[in-house]
Amino acid sequence: MTIRPRVTGLLGLATASVLLLGACAGIGGGTAPSPSHDAETEIEPTADPTPATSEPKEPADPLALIGMWRVSGAEGADASTYISFDTYQIILWRECGYLMGSWSVAGDALLGEVGGGSPTCFADDGVLPVPWLDNTREFRNAGDGTIELRDAAGRPTATLDKDGTPASRQDIVDSLAAPPVITDVTRAWLSPAAALPDDVTAATDLVGRWLPTETTDDDNVPGVTSDPYAEFASDGSYIASDGCNGGMGRWALRKDGVLLSTSGASTLMMCPGAAVPSWIATAKTVSSGSTADGVTTVTLWDSEGVALGTLVRE
Repeated sequence: MTIRPRVTGLLGLATASVLLLGACAGIGGGTAPSPSHDAETEIEPTADPTPATSEPKEPADPLALIGMWRVSGAEGADASTYISFDTYQIILWRECGYLMGSWSVAGDALLGEVGGGSPTCFADDGVLPVPWLDNTREFRNAGDGTIELRDAAGRPTATLDKDGTPASRQDIVDSLAAPPVITDVTRAWLSPAAALPDDVTAATDLVGRWLPTETTDDDNVPGVTSDPYAEFASDGSYIASDGCNGGMGRWALRKDGVLLSTSGASTLMMCPGAAVPSWIATAKTVSSGSTADGVTTVTLWDSEGVALGTLVRE
């Protein structure tokens, strides 16, 4: 098994976008995000995000999400509410301005999160809540040019319709409101992940605190104490560190080991440790194993089926 710890273009672009906006919004990386929706609507992160339903639906095509959409039928949405799904990032337009974040999709399962943007979209304790986006766990092609977003129980959270673009604002550059287009990079990013190797078992549980099995040496960095880790909470949030830089976001793990994850703002200090936040942000599948002592391990794999790194339960 080849271990390839690295920071991919996906994380670099997504993080750079959020950092640019987060700098003016005061985003930090030390505390896991708290979903604003009720626990009863939250999917168990270790469960398949697709709710059981007898309703027929068209095959899910993640490429169908790319574009600028007017949002209706959503809690807190009004005529100014739009959302754009682009390669690596989403931008949510509201009356207060706009918010930027990341999204993850696998089949019809969908996670989205915003965490940086217009200062006017932030309250004293952080970003103004977006309950319909927080609650969304899947999307459906409605067959009439619209897309329906649904929660873990199969209840609609929003309807998306390609109807215009956000109104121009003096405090926001017009280019941000340009409808995204599908490129070869988009197609590659949204292509199905490689299947797990035949000799590994799909992971079914990530809740808990994990440490990397391998780290870079910090003996030659005076005054630096490296403590890379990942901690997955049962509410679908996670926090992680490469030893110096904190990362956080949301996650869901399907029964087949397919991982959905979002990533928020992060600092970019160079330090020894292990690129755990990057592993989580770029991983598409997760397998489970154990050490010689019987302690559970999980290995995170990228879209090409290359192992990014292995974590052991603390």
